[in-house]
Amino acid sequence: MKQEFATHEPVRREGHTSVDMLLLLRARFPDVLTNEWMNWEPGGQYRAAHALGMMIGLNTDKKGTIDDYWSWERWGWPDYPDVRCWDGSYRQPGYHWTGLVEISGQKGENFKLVSYINSSGYLGYEYFVSTRDLEVLHTFITAVIEATTEKEEGILVQVWGDDDFYLPTVTNEHLLLPEGMKVDIETQVDAFFGQKELYKKLNIRYRRGFLLVGSPGNGKTMMIRHLIRKCSLAYGADAHILNVNRRVSEVDITGIIREASENPDAPGLVILEDMDSLTRESQLTRAGLLGVMDGVEPREGILIIGTTNNPEDIDPALVHRPSRFDRVWHFKLPELEMRRSYIDWAMPHIKESTRTKVAKKTKDWSFAYLNELRTTAFILAIHDHREEPTEQDVIDALKLLESQFKTAETGAVEEKERGKVGFESDNEEPSDEYPPIAQPRSRNKKAGFGARGPRR
Repeated sequence: MKQEFATHEPVRREGHTSVDMLLLLRARFPDVLTNEWMNWEPGGQYRAAHALGMMIGLNTDKKGTIDDYWSWERWGWPDYPDVRCWDGSYRQPGYHWTGLVEISGQKGENFKLVSYINSSGYLGYEYFVSTRDLEVLHTFITAVIEATTEKEEGILVQVWGDDDFYLPTVTNEHLLLPEGMKVDIETQVDAFFGQKELYKKLNIRYRRGFLLVGSPGNGKTMMIRHLIRKCSLAYGADAHILNVNRRVSEVDITGIIREASENPDAPGLVILEDMDSLTRESQLTRAGLLGVMDGVEPREGILIIGTTNNPEDIDPALVHRPSRFDRVWHFKLPELEMRRSYIDWAMPHIKESTRTKVAKKTKDWSFAYLNELRTTAFILAIHDHREEPTEQDVIDALKLLESQFKTAETGAVEEKERGKVGFESDNEEPSDEYPPIAQPRSRNKKAGFGARGPRR
């Protein structure tokens, strides 16, 4: 069994163009009319490939059923044998597969499904099917996805390049931002999701892009979670996240934008975390990314939100042009008043003078560091069999973290400001409502939105 994608170097494989596959299929199945064969790229490519991999690739049986309506059976086809592959990840060997299965439905639906390596060397992106009935195909792949998706409580977040996960609808997260900033972001989101008809009436392209900028630990990811909850619960929007890794290509970002725009009931939300890594740590090129963002016929009905810890590493063509990222918000290190607000919320039982002292001694600390202060104080309390930290626990925790803060290069401290992120028009003075954030000393990549173990 061959391990594939295990290094940054592409594995050379003998793939087939769609024309090659059509000729093979016509020769093998002369009874199937030529115009019935179709090269199929199912909506929600990653979820579809995952579902078909779970249903067929990992299943050693020759036949099976799906939700008591659909059934499938493998075909032995010497021209394109049943081969199972391993992508080098945590998934079991066999998850990716080639070969042919016959699909049948309870109402007489019947078609052949062929998984093959395309001319780019990819599996799971394209299939051949012996039907052009799009309604049947949609019903089938929806049933497969539902049958192979674990049901959990919360909001489904669809992740391209990793497992989907469910975001709890209720949270105890405390999001602190400069006055007016949260309201500004929420107002922009509400205006987009709630005013579709107005966009149409004014002949404005129904698509927006926002960029959240700042060093790690200051609320970008928490804001993303907040917006996913808001957009899902208030507007029924689906959330899609692109997990940046070395296998991500133009196909993936095209697919995620296409899928997010296909919901007829609500606009889609697309999250592109760590934008500075997109063209550096994946197969996506600058030209490919700009082409997808603009497009000859750009897809509408989507809100794209990007994040970055290192704005200076983002291509200026992305951030200095509205229509790609229309608004840019800077998540700065909390100043004294905001540190005090957080400490008042996190440690209300500690006397006021101590909270004031802690707020003053934590200059240049991120919210993540302040949260670690709270956690460390609780750990000290638990060690001494107390349910809540005492004033001394907080002081001891502060001393421990002060020492770590001074010696560790964690990205919690910012250097002096070096340039701006965003854009300025010729007719408008630049706003310092949210001044540009300085660049972090550390370039350590923060734990991503979906930083979790494999769920399947």
